Amino acid sequence: MSGKAGHGHNSAARCAATPRSDEAPSRGPALVEGVGTAISWLSIIPCRGAHFFDRTTGGRAMATMPVVGLILAAPTAALVALAAAYPDLRLLAAVAVVSTWQLLTRGMHVDGLADVGDALGSYAPPQRAQEILADRYTGALGAATMVLTLAVQTAAVYVLSGCGAAGVALISALPFGARIAATWGATHSHRPQKTTGFGGLIVGTIARWIPLLWAAVATCALWAILFPIAGSMSPIIAVATLVGFALPAGFLWPVFDRRFGGLNGDCFGAVIELSTAAAATVLSIVCVVAGV
Repeated sequence: MSGKAGHGHNSAARCAATPRSDEAPSRGPALVEGVGTAISWLSIIPCRGAHFFDRTTGGRAMATMPVVGLILAAPTAALVALAAAYPDLRLLAAVAVVSTWQLLTRGMHVDGLADVGDALGSYAPPQRAQEILADRYTGALGAATMVLTLAVQTAAVYVLSGCGAAGVALISALPFGARIAATWGATHSHRPQKTTGFGGLIVGTIARWIPLLWAAVATCALWAILFPIAGSMSPIIAVATLVGFALPAGFLWPVFDRRFGGLNGDCFGAVIELSTAAAATVLSIVCVVAGV
């Protein structure tokens, strides 16, 4: 997600006003409020979110953010199934899949990726890097990072779409896995750039066991889905999926924390896009080499 795009152009953010000191916050059930806020904030799907956005709301939304990935899986599966039925449309379907991900999320994650590309490429100290992240203009490095990442995603989706039913399942799982990788940035292991900024509302708001639980459930579910399709290869592919998301995320979060003096919304968008590209690449290689 992008701190600029995510926080300024969605219903959840517009309801982020802090209640007056004489008002008691009125909250709904944690799960319901978290899911509703995550969907309304991180997608174009109309959904009732929280009435205001504070760290409690941010934690609930981040803890349930992978649900948005499950929603994106439905149109993804339909497009990839179409490509499987009509192989000549595979390249067009791959472009459509990646475009659909961007359209359904308002492009907020790729916007964050571009900002992070500019900031990292500047090799500037943290204070200057924060200024670059906040700049609304995208430089050459940011544009190149964005284009290359989307190109890798498209190429990998194209390869996976030729892997039959296993390819359909794996491509559909990519948005889900990417958002699990992103939840780690909201754990107590990290710090926001500014306590009053957008990152201050989401970074450090959830326990570490939450993304770990999501990852365990997702890996087991993918294993079960793939078993009738890939047989003995299903555990290998499931573990490869976990590694494909975990390694880039495990590398990127500490780098962002160190280079930027903490995390902001752009960092989450960058992890979502880069981990998607990395995992899709790993899976395409594994499936082709294994002959899935």
